[in-house]
Order: sequence, then structure tokens, then C-alpha cells
Amino acid sequence: MNRFQPLQRMAMGLLLGVALCSAVPVPLTAVVPVEAPAATTKTLTVDQVLSMDAHAFSKAIGHRMTLRERLSFQVARRGLREAIHDNELRGDAPVDLRQLMADGEKGFQFGGFVLGLLLGLIGVLIGYLMKRDKGFIRSAWIGWSVWVAIVIAVVAAAGASA
Repeated sequence: MNRFQPLQRMAMGLLLGVALCSAVPVPLTAVVPVEAPAATTKTLTVDQVLSMDAHAFSKAIGHRMTLRERLSFQVARRGLREAIHDNELRGDAPVDLRQLMADGEKGFQFGGFVLGLLLGLIGVLIGYLMKRDKGFIRSAWIGWSVWVAIVIAVVAAAGASA
């Protein structure tokens, strides 16, 4: 029983890692309360959002952001910067705060995860060839990393039993 304890720990760590990496989209009611304070009704421009840090944006939406919301805010800011760089968006354009937070979430797609898990790196390449959204490709990478962790666990278990 003691020789399988490291394998059990790796399996639990793997499951915990997958659970933490899967970004389930946050409902819009969780991002901004239904009864929004007066601070959320003011419109912000793209330049104002890009100049804000997470703490200032948290004050603008009216509640303390969770870690997942802070990460989605950073991803959304990167998307705004890319849109300005590609001349798709002007700096003085208004920004919908709810939509900004929803766009920052990538989402976990089970199809991409299964593709990466069953086919490994080939599944990730197929995901890129299918030209799906970023959430699909990210899920395929997560599936491949789970596949690699399983291979490492099997090799470690075979080495421990030998």
C-alpha cells in the first residue's frame, strides 16, 4: 500500500490542478451585482480602462474582485490593447464593463480537453487546425498536460514496482 501512496498524491494533485485551471465562465450577475451602485453606471473609455490597475477597476465596478475576475480583467485589457494596435478600436470609445469582464473569461471546453487527453500533442495540433476559439485550444493544452501527467505517473509507478 505504501508504494502506491506517491501515485495517489500525484493523482490528487492532477485532479486539483485540472479543477483550478478550468475557467468556468462567471455569470454576469456575479461580476456586477443586479442592484449596481452609482459607480458602475458611469461609462469608461478604453484609455481609462487601460490606465487602471485591478484595484481601481474593482472600485469602478463596485465590488472586490476575486482572483479569477482579476485574471479575466488582465486578459480583457490585453484584448483592448490588441484591438487598439490593430486599429479596430479608438481610445475614446466607451467600454461596457459587464461585457469587458465576460470577454476576459476564456472558458473550459470539454471537447478540446478530450481531444488533448485522448490524442496527446496530435490532438492539440488538430485543435489549432480546426481554428476554434482560444478556450478550445486552451482546453486541448490542459488535456495534453493531463495526458503527460498520466504517462509520468505510469512510468513512476512502473519504476517503483521494479
